[in-house]
Amino acid sequence: MDPMKRDEIKHQLTYSFDLFNKEFNQHHLSFWLESIGMFPTEKLKMAFKDHCQTSKFAPKVADILERLHSYPVLTQKDEEAADSIPCPRLIHDAWTWFIGTYTEGSTMGRMFSERKYTASQEEEFLLLVNKEAKKANIPDAIPGEYKLAEVWG
Repeated sequence: MDPMKRDEIKHQLTYSFDLFNKEFNQHHLSFWLESIGMFPTEKLKMAFKDHCQTSKFAPKVADILERLHSYPVLTQKDEEAADSIPCPRLIHDAWTWFIGTYTEGSTMGRMFSERKYTASQEEEFLLLVNKEAKKANIPDAIPGEYKLAEVWG
């Protein structure tokens, strides 16, 4: 495993445990790495974030694995496409979801990913596309019914 991914997993563990006022036992790191290290970093981050937002207890390997296995599986084509996107994967996924949702039922909507996301992921994506549109000064990119008052005022 590359050192950056190892450090990212260690960071996610330490941060997650800290949120629950627990100290992560470094002696367990190798077990965690062996158990979840094969998953893409973005999915790992999503699993830890989802766990911390919905659980009352510090994560266990089984908790994170359950979440990871509930997420859509990337096809080889998706993984190859991920290598060619010019922005962070999370932003790409958010815009792909948003455009697919906004244009649902149209020919354009069918061109976008048919992956399914959890309600919390969709809320995160909606907030992210609003923030990105505001940052890029393109308010017309977000139709009125999808504009969030917390972002646009």
